[in-house]
Amino acid sequence: MQTTSEIWLAFGRMFGMLFVVMALIVAGFYLVKRFSVQRRGMGRNLISTLAVHHISPKEKLVLVQAVNEVLLLGVTTNHISTLTRIDPATMDTVEPNEPAQGFASVLSGMISRSGTQVSQRPLEDQGRFHQGAAVATEKDT
Repeated sequence: MQTTSEIWLAFGRMFGMLFVVMALIVAGFYLVKRFSVQRRGMGRNLISTLAVHHISPKEKLVLVQAVNEVLLLGVTTNHISTLTRIDPATMDTVEPNEPAQGFASVLSGMISRSGTQVSQRPLEDQGRFHQGAAVATEKDT
């Protein structure tokens, strides 16, 4: 019968080998992914997305550059349609808009400009009840 220390030593060897085998599998997947992508695309990115504008949760406009052509696409859940083709030479003169501000910053800016006070009370007087909702009314100013 084996002693306790021999059992723990065998247990450690078994998990050590399991770790080595798992590391080799992960490294193999990484190498396959890395070299297969380069060979498939020949090292060049032929299609790229320049901009996306969401119109609704399931509809968006996508500006795509494919080889030497820029396309504006309308994308829905069931259909993709080409809306227009844009000359790539004119794309250099167009400057993108500033990134959109978050809702909280826009709301706080509007509240501070209007000078309206924000109170924490329910909307019972208007037929609606929102417990703990922040409400700004003209009576508060």
